[in-house]
Amino acid sequence: MALSLEHFYEKTKYRFQLTLLTKNVSLEQPISWVQLLEDVKNCSFIRGGELIITTGLSTGESEALFQLIQEVWKQGASGIILNTGAYIH
Repeated sequence: MALSLEHFYEKTKYRFQLTLLTKNVSLEQPISWVQLLEDVKNCSFIRGGELIITTGLSTGESEALFQLIQEVWKQGASGIILNTGAYIH
């Protein structure tokens, strides 16, 4: 049974205080893998369908974070979790 973004979000949104930042993307995307990604240079490892998690360690709240998000989308990831805290406020 493949998990979808919707399943993951609904099951974990309260426990991990998740906030959905976009309303116009389908949450029916299947998740093939979960991957931690901190640097846009490593986006070539994305094969499609991954749920990407980033803390912003190397990007912070800068243009580099936006570039990382764009590249993750271009590579075909199912979604991205921005872990707010020390590097992303």
